[in-house]
Formats: sequence, C-alpha cells, structure tokens
Amino acid sequence: MPKLVSTVNTDNVFIGGSDYDALYLGPVSAAPKLENLKLYTEIPDDLIVAGWLSDDGVKRGASDSKSALQGHQGHANVVVYMDSSETTLSATILEHKLQLLKWLLSATGGDERLTDTDAPEDHQEYVELEAAHSRKIEHLCGVWDTYDTAHDGIKYRYIFPSLDLSERDEMSDQPGGFSSLPCTLDVLKGYRILTNSPGMLPAASGIGG
Repeated sequence: MPKLVSTVNTDNVFIGGSDYDALYLGPVSAAPKLENLKLYTEIPDDLIVAGWLSDDGVKRGASDSKSALQGHQGHANVVVYMDSSETTLSATILEHKLQLLKWLLSATGGDERLTDTDAPEDHQEYVELEAAHSRKIEHLCGVWDTYDTAHDGIKYRYIFPSLDLSERDEMSDQPGGFSSLPCTLDVLKGYRILTNSPGMLPAASGIGG
C-alpha cells in the first residue's frame, strides 16, 4: 500500500475580511498613477478610500456565456465560441463621502460649505448637491486591497485602470439599517493582481523589482 501523504496546506487558504481591507476609487484620469503600484505601495491621493463596506465585502463578478454552431451530420457542435464575457466589481458602501455620492447620483455642486443659522449650533454647516434624475456613466479607476485574517502580512491587491460606474441599486433609509450606497462597476480593461500568498509564488523568483 502506498504511503499516504496529505495534499492540503492551510498556508494557501486566504480568508478576507480584515480590518485593513480597503476599496479605493478615483477618476479614470488618475489611472496612469496606478501603473507602478507594488503590493504595499501607498495609494495616490487622487483616489478616495470608500471606508466601511457592508458585510458582503467586495464581489468580483464574472459572467460568461458561449454559443455553438452545429453541422449537418448528427447536428453535432462543430464550433463553440465565447459570445459574451464580462467582469464586474460590486460593493455596498456604508460611509457617505461627498465625491462618492456625486459619482453615484451623477450630482453636481458641493463646492462650498453653506450655513443655516436655524440648524443646531454645532451643525450649521451643510452642503447642497443637484442630483440628476437620469444618471450617466462615470469613468473611474480603482484599487481593492484585501488582507488575510489568518496569516499576518499576506494580502491581495487588485488594480483596475478602467471602471465604469453604470449600475446603481436601491438606496434606502430605514429603521435599524444602514443608509448604504450600493454600486456595480464594469471592468473595461485588463487588471493587475498582486499577492504574496505562498501558494501563488512561482517556484523560483524571477528577475524584477
């Protein structure tokens, strides 16, 4: 009987949900500043950190579909091809930040602090936005940093040079719940994945920075 050897390694298991997980979004014009990011390089100031996210975290969606062309003999498939392949990034943002809300609502304004003397003394400053009834596509870029909660120092960094904010979901204000900001971003270009997860490292280190 051959010797039994374990084929599992918990070092290769990644568990997200760290206190340091962060989603960063910025205008697509800031994308060139993401080109030289390494795994732990500081994020450029052009991007805004979304802050608290819902318990679902960030979802990296993949939607693929294929079609087939049949031949005469036996009506068998002769050619099978991918007719649609889409990648998305979705999250429900819990923190209300000015620029994030302007993107979500395709809103304008908010360039200055206004004052209402009828408001409570400590909260007399306010902002006014003009929200569109019909929203537009917002062209963004972004970074998703997620850290392993089971192994210190291990993380994944996803760098997206082109994201389109084109799908918004219901925003509700209800008792006992967050007034959250859900959004879905279409990934329009190839993106980089950086990680130091042990099982992802090649057998021998290559040459490079």
